Amino acid sequence: MSIVKKILKKRHQVRQFSKARVPELENITRLINLTYELVASKQSLVPYKITILGIHNTDEKQELYDLSSKSSGGRGNKNIFAPYVLCFQNRLVDSPSRSVIRKMSKGHAYPFCNPEKYKTEPLDVGIEIGMFAKILTTLCLENDIDVSYLLCFQKSTNSRPSFLNDDFLFSMQLGYKTSEKIHDKYIKDLDEYKPNILDIIKWL
Repeated sequence: MSIVKKILKKRHQVRQFSKARVPELENITRLINLTYELVASKQSLVPYKITILGIHNTDEKQELYDLSSKSSGGRGNKNIFAPYVLCFQNRLVDSPSRSVIRKMSKGHAYPFCNPEKYKTEPLDVGIEIGMFAKILTTLCLENDIDVSYLLCFQKSTNSRPSFLNDDFLFSMQLGYKTSEKIHDKYIKDLDEYKPNILDIIKWL
């Protein structure tokens, strides 16, 4: 089995992180910076931004948990109390590269650089956030750091956390899963599985 395959097979959704064991801040910072170096972005615009909550941001994590609990199916998401929580948001690209500026002067449209349109391309933003999350996941697993993802938040301005200044799109948590034996009714059901690959992938 290849190294990459072994790494990615380790991934599963962590429901609760250890409070006693915490990855070193320097290591998490290194992995996030490396992810940014490696991730692809159309025209290098990076139309998203990330606010990171560390081990001392307990009030902010509680606010996220409370918001998640108001969402359908959002109760019990204790993974939001992980040591490190990444909050992905929309980003207005207000300082584009010289290449983009040059193309804009020639009439090319860049909605991410337009204050009135930068939130109108959710598919593009979602794909780019997904690429960032998967690269970071792989690097974390390679370093024996566990990850989880969370989308259970109401998508409205009124439900935006007070510490964020733009639309909240996605959250990712990093840490070490707890070694405590806990009763977790949110563990993945044995009869939950992916569709048959033939229903998903078609060759023409």
